[in-house]
Amino acid sequence: MPMAEDSHSSCSSRIGRPRWVLGVAAAALAMAGCSDDSPYAIQGDRTPTTVAATSPVAKPVSLVPSGGSEAPGGAASEGDEVAPNGESVTVVAIDNTFRPEAIEISAGTEVVWNNRGRNEHNVVPLEGDAWGVATADFGPKASYSHVFTVPGTYPYYCSIHGTATVGMVGTIVVTG
Repeated sequence: MPMAEDSHSSCSSRIGRPRWVLGVAAAALAMAGCSDDSPYAIQGDRTPTTVAATSPVAKPVSLVPSGGSEAPGGAASEGDEVAPNGESVTVVAIDNTFRPEAIEISAGTEVVWNNRGRNEHNVVPLEGDAWGVATADFGPKASYSHVFTVPGTYPYYCSIHGTATVGMVGTIVVTG
């Protein structure tokens, strides 16, 4: 009879295995709905990336207004404002992330956000409302741009996929 018990044990483990496999597969599928499924997914360091600017500005963009005193986001005073320099850097918005998440640019550089994800996003500055784009204007395949003319640190986030400090967040460090 030992053969029958071994045979029975083997049979029950085979029956239990498909349930376990189905459970793992269901959990993986559920998590995939919120994951970054794009080819731009990058893991690791979240320190600012110094980005070489490319391509001249081809259309007018808004400028960071300056009122002669400390501006939102730690920007410097009016005397430190720099004219647009014709350089451009791209940030890609993908489902649940901005890539690169943190960049460092020279004052006067245009930042272009391209939505390459499957979902709508927005770009919300942590402070002020002199720049940013609403959800209605930043669906899949949409673009938004802004020229940063005042040195400072400009944190931002997507209010749909994060908060001001966690989730889909980004930072632009503008140097003089």
